[in-house]
Amino acid sequence: MAKHIWSVLCRRGILDKYTNSVSIIDVLESINFEIPEPIEEGKKWVLLPETVAIVSLVTRSDYQKPEKSSLKIHVEAPTGETFRSESVSEIELVDHERSRAFTVLPFVPFWQSGIHWFCVSFENEKGEQTEVARLPLHMRQKEHEKITKT
Repeated sequence: MAKHIWSVLCRRGILDKYTNSVSIIDVLESINFEIPEPIEEGKKWVLLPETVAIVSLVTRSDYQKPEKSSLKIHVEAPTGETFRSESVSEIELVDHERSRAFTVLPFVPFWQSGIHWFCVSFENEKGEQTEVARLPLHMRQKEHEKITKT
């Protein structure tokens, strides 16, 4: 299985094709937001219309042997509930010993205010997943102002 070096949660990542350098734009540690209407009682996940990315650097577990792997993301709410993302990044370490993976989520899953963990896992050839990183994002929902009629 590939070896995880680092992962960063950000708004977007850019790979310069001329220099092969990575630029990580707007690293995310917290988000404050307002949902126009109160969340329905009993509703679980709310998908916020924010695009985020997880940029990762991985290497071969043995530099002499080419390998392939998949990188998957899931999000854990402050309550421990899990949101499984459909986003998967295929990692091919065949021609090169290391690679960068750019996993883009077209939304941010939100459960309740608190720390949400963006968990990065590798999947090996047998389909087994191993968690390699946990990236915290503190999410705060702004309180709705109460409107009173006079």
